[in-house]
Amino acid sequence: MINAKTASVSAGDITFKLHNAGGFDHEMVVFKMGSMAAMPLASDGTANEDAVPEGQHMGEIDPVKPGATRDLKMTLTPGKYVLFCNKTTSGVHHFEKNMATTFTVTA
Repeated sequence: MINAKTASVSAGDITFKLHNAGGFDHEMVVFKMGSMAAMPLASDGTANEDAVPEGQHMGEIDPVKPGATRDLKMTLTPGKYVLFCNKTTSGVHHFEKNMATTFTVTA
C-alpha cells in the first residue's frame, strides 16, 4: 500500500519520502495522470510504463529495501498524479495489489 500524508500540495519543489514498511523491495513511480483508471495495463497486471508518454513520467525511486527510507525531489506543475509501485515479488504484481494512490498538485 502507498499512503500519502496529504492528498494535495502547491505546485513547485516537492520532496517525497518513501519509507518501506513492508517485507520486500518496493519502488515509487510518479506519473502525471488524471486517475488510476487511466493507467494502461500490461497483460500480466503490471502498469505498462512504456505505454505512457515520456512527458508524463515524472520520476521514480527504485528499489527501497525493507525498513529503509529514500527521498525523491522534483518540481511538479498543477495536475493529478498517480504514485505507484510496479515491482513484482514471487509472481505478485504490486500495482495489481493496489500499491498505488493519487495525488493532486494545485496552483
